[in-house]
Amino acid sequence: MTASRATLKPDGNARLVVQIKERPLRSERYRKIVASLPCDHCGIEGYSQAAHGDQGKGMAIKTDDRTCYPLCGPRPTAAGCHYLIGTAALYSKEERRAYEKAAALRTAAKVKALGLWPEEMDLW
Repeated sequence: MTASRATLKPDGNARLVVQIKERPLRSERYRKIVASLPCDHCGIEGYSQAAHGDQGKGMAIKTDDRTCYPLCGPRPTAAGCHYLIGTAALYSKEERRAYEKAAALRTAAKVKALGLWPEEMDLW
Protein backbone atom coordinates (compact mmCIF):
# COMPACT_ATOMS: atom_id res chain seq x y z
CA MET A 1 0.00 0.00 0.00
CA THR A 2 1.31 3.45 -0.90
CA ALA A 3 0.72 6.26 1.57
CA SER A 4 1.30 9.98 1.31
CA ARG A 5 3.16 12.32 3.59
CA ALA A 6 3.32 16.08 3.73
CA THR A 7 6.53 18.05 4.06
CA LEU A 8 7.24 21.75 4.33
CA LYS A 9 9.32 23.25 1.56
CA PRO A 10 10.49 26.85 1.01
CA ASP A 11 8.74 28.39 -1.99
CA GLY A 12 11.40 31.02 -2.79
CA ASN A 13 9.47 33.85 -1.15
CA ALA A 14 10.50 33.14 2.45
CA ARG A 15 7.31 31.13 2.95
CA LEU A 16 6.87 27.46 3.63
CA VAL A 17 4.37 25.53 1.56
CA VAL A 18 3.02 22.02 2.09
CA GLN A 19 4.25 19.55 -0.47
CA ILE A 20 2.53 16.16 -0.65
CA LYS A 21 4.92 13.30 -1.36
CA GLU A 22 4.11 9.69 -2.00
CA ARG A 23 5.58 7.26 0.50
CA PRO A 24 7.11 4.49 -1.60
CA LEU A 25 5.90 0.95 -1.02
CA ARG A 26 8.44 -1.32 0.67
CA SER A 27 8.36 -5.12 0.48
CA GLU A 28 11.41 -7.08 1.54
CA ARG A 29 9.68 -10.21 0.24
CA TYR A 30 9.29 -8.71 -3.25
CA ARG A 31 12.92 -7.50 -3.30
CA LYS A 32 14.08 -11.02 -2.40
CA ILE A 33 11.94 -12.51 -5.18
CA VAL A 34 13.38 -10.02 -7.67
CA ALA A 35 16.93 -10.78 -6.51
CA SER A 36 16.31 -14.50 -7.08
CA LEU A 37 15.74 -13.92 -10.82
CA PRO A 38 18.47 -13.90 -13.49
CA CYS A 39 20.01 -10.53 -14.34
CA ASP A 40 17.66 -8.62 -16.64
CA HIS A 41 20.59 -7.12 -18.54
CA CYS A 42 23.07 -9.98 -19.12
CA GLY A 43 21.08 -13.04 -18.02
CA ILE A 44 23.61 -14.42 -15.53
CA GLU A 45 22.07 -16.38 -12.67
CA GLY A 46 23.00 -16.37 -9.00
CA TYR A 47 24.33 -12.82 -8.68
CA SER A 48 21.23 -10.65 -8.94
CA GLN A 49 20.31 -7.77 -6.68
CA ALA A 50 17.00 -5.91 -6.64
CA ALA A 51 17.84 -2.69 -8.48
CA HIS A 52 15.50 0.26 -7.96
CA GLY A 53 14.59 2.58 -10.80
CA ASP A 54 15.96 6.10 -10.42
CA GLN A 55 12.85 8.06 -11.44
CA GLY A 56 11.52 9.93 -8.40
CA LYS A 57 14.33 9.06 -6.00
CA GLY A 58 16.07 11.60 -3.82
CA MET A 59 18.89 11.91 -1.34
CA ALA A 60 18.89 8.64 0.65
CA ILE A 61 15.40 7.85 -0.69
CA LYS A 62 14.79 4.75 -2.80
CA THR A 63 11.88 4.60 -5.20
CA ASP A 64 8.93 2.28 -4.74
CA ASP A 65 9.95 -1.40 -4.59
CA ARG A 66 7.62 -2.13 -7.50
CA THR A 67 10.20 -0.32 -9.69
CA CYS A 68 12.75 -3.06 -8.88
CA TYR A 69 14.25 -5.36 -11.45
CA PRO A 70 17.13 -7.85 -11.19
CA LEU A 71 20.65 -6.73 -12.04
CA CYS A 72 23.78 -8.70 -11.24
CA GLY A 73 26.13 -7.40 -8.59
CA PRO A 74 29.91 -7.51 -8.43
CA ARG A 75 31.78 -10.78 -8.69
CA PRO A 76 35.47 -11.65 -9.08
CA THR A 77 35.47 -11.29 -12.87
CA ALA A 78 33.05 -8.38 -13.39
CA ALA A 79 31.75 -5.18 -11.82
CA GLY A 80 28.21 -6.31 -12.52
CA CYS A 81 25.33 -4.77 -14.44
CA HIS A 82 23.96 -2.98 -11.33
CA TYR A 83 27.13 -0.88 -11.28
CA LEU A 84 27.30 -0.48 -15.07
CA ILE A 85 23.73 0.76 -15.39
CA GLY A 86 23.38 2.65 -12.12
CA THR A 87 26.79 4.26 -11.70
CA ALA A 88 29.05 3.88 -14.74
CA ALA A 89 26.73 5.74 -17.13
CA LEU A 90 26.35 2.87 -19.57
CA TYR A 91 23.21 4.66 -20.81
CA SER A 92 22.17 8.30 -20.95
CA LYS A 93 19.72 9.41 -18.24
CA GLU A 94 16.78 9.15 -20.64
CA GLU A 95 17.87 5.74 -21.99
CA ARG A 96 18.43 4.42 -18.46
CA ARG A 97 15.00 5.55 -17.27
CA ALA A 98 13.34 3.96 -20.30
CA TYR A 99 15.27 0.74 -19.66
CA GLU A 100 14.39 0.77 -15.95
CA LYS A 101 10.68 1.23 -16.63
CA ALA A 102 10.61 -1.59 -19.19
CA ALA A 103 12.70 -3.86 -16.93
CA ALA A 104 10.40 -3.22 -13.94
CA LEU A 105 7.35 -4.10 -16.05
CA ARG A 106 9.03 -7.28 -17.36
CA THR A 107 9.99 -8.22 -13.81
CA ALA A 108 6.51 -7.65 -12.38
CA ALA A 109 5.00 -9.72 -15.21
CA LYS A 110 7.49 -12.53 -14.57
CA VAL A 111 6.84 -12.51 -10.80
CA LYS A 112 3.06 -12.62 -11.43
CA ALA A 113 3.43 -15.40 -14.04
CA LEU A 114 5.44 -17.46 -11.55
CA GLY A 115 2.65 -16.99 -8.99
CA LEU A 116 5.03 -15.26 -6.58
CA TRP A 117 3.44 -11.79 -6.35
CA PRO A 118 3.12 -11.02 -2.60
CA GLU A 119 -0.55 -10.94 -1.57
CA GLU A 120 0.02 -7.99 0.74
CA MET A 121 1.47 -5.89 -2.07
CA ASP A 122 -0.79 -3.80 -4.32
CA LEU A 123 -0.20 -3.96 -8.05
CA TRP A 124 1.26 -0.81 -9.53
